[in-house]
Amino acid sequence: LGSKDNLDFAQGPEFYHQAHKQFHPTYRAILYERNYYDIFMFDLQGNLIYSVYKELDYATNFLADGSGQWKDSGLGEAFRAAVVNPDIINIIDWKP
Repeated sequence: LGSKDNLDFAQGPEFYHQAHKQFHPTYRAILYERNYYDIFMFDLQGNLIYSVYKELDYATNFLADGSGQWKDSGLGEAFRAAVVNPDIINIIDWKP
């Protein structure tokens, strides 16, 4: 899917672009240093609003009753566990 992790900034008036420019290099560095698969951030409505790599699941919805293609994936399960238990680290078994 390309090298979206290398894109620090995209033109546009939206606040997202400014926040991305500010924080993306830090998250990318953490991902590389710790050899993470990716770093994901969701809003409380289940939308995947940030990912270092921005693969096909980026900008989709992970609510159990939502329409997102990957809502039943391990990432969807992890999102829902974090909503139910936001003050603990939730361990989810890997699944495709």
